[in-house]
Amino acid sequence: MQVRRPSCAIGLLTIALAMTPTGSTAAWADTRLCSGYDECRAGGYSDADYGSNSMNPYWNMVAGHNCTNYVAYRLVRAGLPNVRPPADPGQQNNHLDAWQWGEVYASRTDTTPEPGSVAWWATDAGKGAIGHVAWVESVNPDGSVTISEDSSSGHDFDWKTIPPGRGWPTGFIHFGAAAPSDAPAAVPPPAVAPMPRAEPMPRAEPAAPPVAVPRRPARPARSAATRHRARRQHAARPLGECSGAMAGAVCPRSGAEFGERGSLPS
Repeated sequence: MQVRRPSCAIGLLTIALAMTPTGSTAAWADTRLCSGYDECRAGGYSDADYGSNSMNPYWNMVAGHNCTNYVAYRLVRAGLPNVRPPADPGQQNNHLDAWQWGEVYASRTDTTPEPGSVAWWATDAGKGAIGHVAWVESVNPDGSVTISEDSSSGHDFDWKTIPPGRGWPTGFIHFGAAAPSDAPAAVPPPAVAPMPRAEPMPRAEPAAPPVAVPRRPARPARSAATRHRARRQHAARPLGECSGAMAGAVCPRSGAEFGERGSLPS
């Protein structure tokens, strides 16, 4: 059975010491901020949940403590598919040890670090015969970079700050992925139900105008003199004019009877 070899060196600290010339005053300027999942988490340095997912292979890398599997995991977590990107023309990505990343993806590699880019060390960068890759967490004002990595210099997972100088990455590979924010997503405001549309009130039919009842014209008031003349004329009418059915009701039968009704004013 063929055993796949990890794509990052294990125990690189011993190799690095063996490669350091005797009596050399050169020293690594890296500052290790934490080491191990528990210590890093306790210090506020996230492992992006790799500790819970490290036994899964990403980009077909060797699972577990392995620098290439960790970086592939971060790229997938940042939104890239869990498939290796196509290699540059003339290159093959069937084998992708750490030292090959900057060569297979040379068109994406430069010397400018960015958060979310991949720090890459070639075989001659002092990280061992198979190189190394790490995740760039931040670029600092003093020109240093802060990285998180797995399986480097005999350690499992750690964070480091690397200033320019010895130990600086050979290049930085840009896959177009940015580090996702761990901040919770903003809660959208509750939807406001639209107010029901009021139905228009039915229009009232105009009331029919009242029918005008013609008023009987008032009789003109008669003066006392006019009333007096009418009574005198009535009294002076000859009795012969009172005949028929209405004679008894209209005409007086005698002066005495007329007097019983009242005297005429003089």
